[in-house]
Amino acid sequence: MYGSFLRLSFVTGICLSLLLTVVQTGGGADAEDYTLSATEGETQVNFESGNFSVAITRDWPRVIFWHSTDIFSPTFEVGFPRMYTFNDSDGNGVFSRSETTGIIYLDSFYTVWKVTGVETGDSTVSGEFARFSMTSSVPCFTEVGNDTLEIHDWAEICFWFVICENPTTYENSIGEYTVMGKTELRTSFSIEFANFTDCTGIVLEQSLQGGGSTNMFLLRQQADEDEINYTEVSGSLDQTILGREFTNPFLSTGEPVQEIRFSKEGGVVQAMYRWNTEAVTDNSTQVSSTSASSSYYTTGTGLMLHTAFSANNSTTLSHDSIVGILESGFIGKITEWAKEYALEVTLAILAVVIIIVAAVMRSRRRRSRGLMDEDVGCGTKDEVEERPD
Repeated sequence: MYGSFLRLSFVTGICLSLLLTVVQTGGGADAEDYTLSATEGETQVNFESGNFSVAITRDWPRVIFWHSTDIFSPTFEVGFPRMYTFNDSDGNGVFSRSETTGIIYLDSFYTVWKVTGVETGDSTVSGEFARFSMTSSVPCFTEVGNDTLEIHDWAEICFWFVICENPTTYENSIGEYTVMGKTELRTSFSIEFANFTDCTGIVLEQSLQGGGSTNMFLLRQQADEDEINYTEVSGSLDQTILGREFTNPFLSTGEPVQEIRFSKEGGVVQAMYRWNTEAVTDNSTQVSSTSASSSYYTTGTGLMLHTAFSANNSTTLSHDSIVGILESGFIGKITEWAKEYALEVTLAILAVVIIIVAAVMRSRRRRSRGLMDEDVGCGTKDEVEERPD
């Protein structure tokens, strides 16, 4: 009996510990408790900004992010694996892989990245901030007949990753857009051409992937002249089998930024990716902006987005994008309630467990007493007859 009581007590302790862990980790970081931290590792740089956690890999520019305190949060990923040069052979302004004239690989097999140390500080506008950059001189591979030609030091590429405490506003020729503080990371991409090849333009490839059951993408596109809505696309559908000529045009909204949301099949949105509608170009005599056109296809595990820019004999080009989580897609309301009433919930569960333990022990005592009574009342016929009245 004593051993059973110990086992029940042990189970009770585990249950209470798990409850307290969920309450403490699930409620999220309050605004007054906000902290921004950065950790530099051998393979990645980590930011933790309240409820928003980010890991940027050092071998190629890739952002992995998730909700810090929601134990059910999947991980999301936006990577920049390649660039292309292309000629718009059909004149539709939309890039497809069959129009490629050169490929620039951004992974560590072809490219050596120089990663700066993380700079942290506090600004009157942005509040706490952390940032670092990745820079590399990259080659471009082109097809010449049956041979592959490598153009050494084709361009100098730099990615900046910045996270801030406060919302920060930026603008282009279309209007203003805001990078939210705490839960969004801004990626700024720039390229300085050294051995530019003759082409219509360049393309930045972006790979999007959601973890767990968050395998749907909601594309904010122009539906008709007066309507903008979200087109639902499944990342589980493999469109690569349709060939290099196949692509889906992304219908621009004409807003300062374009947007794709990461969604569950039930429609719950948990994260997003936004990119600037324009890029800034400089041809050494004039700084101007050029519109970006986008296209995409799904891969069976996610979505591949291509953003194309006109080259215009430019010497430099820069562009920015944003990743982030949406708090409304997580279980904050439930866990905030649990956090507020943690003591009451813990005491209630403890009381229920004690009642169950007492009932089990009482039942076992009764059963044991019944067995003893049966032992007293048992015996052979002769033993019963010999018993005195």
